[in-house]
Amino acid sequence: MNPKNLSISHKLWGAFILLLVAMLAIGSITLYQAGLVQKRAEAELVNTAKLMVMSTRWKGLTEAAVVRSMAAIISSDPMVEDLFKDNLANDSKDIGKLHAEVAKLATTPEDQAQLKQTQALGKGVLAAAKLAGERRAVGDYSGIAAAVKNEYRAATKAYLDSIDQFAKLQLEKNSRAQAAADAAQSQTLLFAGIAGAAVLALGMAIAATLVRTIRAPLQQSVALAGAIANGDLTQRIHTDRRDEFGTLIRSLGHMNESLAALVGNVRSSTDSIGTASTQIASGTQDLSSRTEHQASNLQQTASSM
Repeated sequence: MNPKNLSISHKLWGAFILLLVAMLAIGSITLYQAGLVQKRAEAELVNTAKLMVMSTRWKGLTEAAVVRSMAAIISSDPMVEDLFKDNLANDSKDIGKLHAEVAKLATTPEDQAQLKQTQALGKGVLAAAKLAGERRAVGDYSGIAAAVKNEYRAATKAYLDSIDQFAKLQLEKNSRAQAAADAAQSQTLLFAGIAGAAVLALGMAIAATLVRTIRAPLQQSVALAGAIANGDLTQRIHTDRRDEFGTLIRSLGHMNESLAALVGNVRSSTDSIGTASTQIASGTQDLSSRTEHQASNLQQTASSM
């Protein structure tokens, strides 16, 4: 579509709508990106916070279960074992259920690797507890003390340290998620700034184009009107514009042609009047000459009589 064929109102409205669409597009993209970043960050922060809470509870349940287990194994009093029997069973169920919930939320490769290591160390705790229990079953109380002090305690410490390491990993992930969200937010703002500058540049380019498309035909119209006002009717005007300026220029051209034709007619009429005046003057002179001649003849006739 040739801009010369568009009306001024269409040009102005088109420029306004184009800039409005560009600004709406930038605003929509910016809001979408910001919302997406915020949603991802919130999901990651909530997930890591849940895992940190679960890790703390996991460690607490494990410590309580180990203390009860050690007390039941070391004590030679059957009442102590009966006292902790139900608690130990519930501890195992609670820890198993909590571990399953943690595994469900820990979906990243680093989480799964740490959980795999923690699970292997948990098997070591169970093996040490079983060894101490077997020695208690045969009445080897000195062996029980050594097993609890050495294997059981060491295995438990390694297991609890692994849980702490998992909790520390969640804290690091939380910090990384927050940093990533901040970086993504900064990138979104940068994109919005660059896009806004691009829209501003586009607006300036459109404004310059509009000014050029309006100024050039306006100057042509002013020059044509000035030439007509100064009496120069020799202008030959042609334009292929279909806007208001094209209509104005063609109207000025028609006016120029009409004035030129009118002046030509007036000039032709003036020439005709001049020719007729000359002829009348010549006839008048001829009539005067003949009148004088006749008067002379009459005078001579009167003298002869």
